[in-house]
Amino acid sequence: MIMKLNFWVFLGLFFLLGLFPARAGDIMINGGWQKVIGNADTAGAGMDIPSTYVSNPGAGVLSINNVTGNWSIYVRRVDYNWPSGVGLALRRNSNGNGGGPIVGGEGYVEITPGDGLFFQGAGNVTDINLQYRISGVSRLVPPGSYGADIIFTINEN
Repeated sequence: MIMKLNFWVFLGLFFLLGLFPARAGDIMINGGWQKVIGNADTAGAGMDIPSTYVSNPGAGVLSINNVTGNWSIYVRRVDYNWPSGVGLALRRNSNGNGGGPIVGGEGYVEITPGDGLFFQGAGNVTDINLQYRISGVSRLVPPGSYGADIIFTINEN
């Protein structure tokens, strides 16, 4: 029996305005990740598959432009047939270029359907590398295709 799980993550909504119309920031996202899990991922007949998979560092790249001060980045996900018990997380692998210091997001942040704080910083910053993690996978997850869009929101403080 061939078991095939196909997970895909798209980076959604590429920019959102801050809370005040006069203070608008832009988020630009490039990249995404798809992981196909099949027989090659098992140790043999009757054995389970690894429960966690991670993308390459820099599978996504985030840039922040048109900001004049401090900002916060929030993330949430929109699921497409996402299996119960399987988690999706994101972390940043770099500070990018330009701007001020960035705080948070170096450890994996679980992405849920509700907005959660990812990281904070200041000024225009380009080329922040992102890495994805899927956890909670097992052979009990039925074969199929599962996906999620990650929605990023910027709030200028």
